[in-house]
Amino acid sequence: MDNAPRRKESQALISLANSGINHPLYGKKHLAETLAKMSLAISHANGTVIYVYSSDGKTLINNFPSAIKAEKYFKASFYTIRKYALNGLIFRDLWILSTSLIPKE
Repeated sequence: MDNAPRRKESQALISLANSGINHPLYGKKHLAETLAKMSLAISHANGTVIYVYSSDGKTLINNFPSAIKAEKYFKASFYTIRKYALNGLIFRDLWILSTSLIPKE
C-alpha cells in the first residue's frame, strides 16, 4: 500500500469498515507480557524511568516514569536527578536514585 494521503471521506469509510466485529482485535485481549512490553515502550518514549530506593538500596520506595516527574516531586533540577540516578549516589542522605531495578540479594 502506498503512503498517499487519503481524503477524509475515504478515511471515515475505512474506519467504519474496520470497526466493531470487523476490527482485527475484536474480542481478543493482549497477553500480560505484551501489555508489559507496551508499557515499557511508552515509558521509554516519555523518558527514563527513575527508581527510588532506601539509602541501603534494599527497599524500592517509589518510581517515576521520567526524570521530569521525579524533578517535580523532589523539587530538584532535572540534571541533579539524572546525575544521582546515573551514578548511584545517595540523594539528600535518604534515597538512592537509579535508572534500573536493583536486584535483590
